[in-house]
Amino acid sequence: MDKHHRTLKALIRNLVELDPVCSVYAMGSIGRGDYGPESDMDIFAVTWRYRDVPSKLTWVYSQPLAEWDGGRLDEGFVDGIKTHLNCSTPLCYQNGIMSGPVLWWEPARILRDPSGIVQRGEGCRRQFFKDNPAIAAQTRRFNETYQKWKNDRAVVREFRTQGDFVRSVDRTGMVIKYGSFASKALC
Repeated sequence: MDKHHRTLKALIRNLVELDPVCSVYAMGSIGRGDYGPESDMDIFAVTWRYRDVPSKLTWVYSQPLAEWDGGRLDEGFVDGIKTHLNCSTPLCYQNGIMSGPVLWWEPARILRDPSGIVQRGEGCRRQFFKDNPAIAAQTRRFNETYQKWKNDRAVVREFRTQGDFVRSVDRTGMVIKYGSFASKALC
């Protein structure tokens, strides 16, 4: 079992301790199954206790990126792996899927779903794209373009900031990696 799997299992265990009926799914490279050693984790949790989730994780460094009524998005390092954790209540998740399935343009890898809410959400997403092939094609093209852009970025310099953190910058000056020398977590 690799580091990503171990970290994911521990993360799910902590979420279940907090909320035994929570659903958890992955997207991005973890969801597709084509992640590498330096890949980040894009994890979604559907739980009524979304406000308490960050305190249940072993973040090395974290920051809330957004919070709204019924959800929040946090970013940080869990066991040296850059992690984006999006949490929402079941009601917020349902409303999001029903009003904008295009936001979930790639399939989710369901890791835990005791209530079946994510499975139903995935069914809505698949049906939406089946009923709207032009939107499905446009979304696929966007995803392919985004993946190409992401893969083509080149690191041109790395430098230390605040202790043992490192930042990598691409040729446009955009920060593309941020991690710790101590944990070798360049995400």
